[in-house]
Amino acid sequence: STEENVRPKERGFVPEKKVSLKDQLVIDMLSTHDDLCWVITDPDLKDNQIVYASSGFCRQTGYRKEEIEGVNCRFLQGAETDPRDIEKIRSAIREQREQSVCVLNYRK
Repeated sequence: STEENVRPKERGFVPEKKVSLKDQLVIDMLSTHDDLCWVITDPDLKDNQIVYASSGFCRQTGYRKEEIEGVNCRFLQGAETDPRDIEKIRSAIREQREQSVCVLNYRK
């Protein structure tokens, strides 16, 4: 895939490493709306930590950025979260492939 150096932005997510052009386009689109609820994780970090949480994500979940960034997304799972969905995500990470899953998460 095409790699490029990402230019810093005034607000929002600024990647610390190179991202594909496709990923940068998605980040740019998501960053244009403050109400969108999204996070970015880094599978190269221990426990696939969240490296960025949007302001919409913070409002939706009730958690502050400081509580979200640096931890794994599993803290949002609850009793009704389908473990099969979680396994789909884990498999995709292991196999380094894309995966789209609708996961039931919980608010604070």
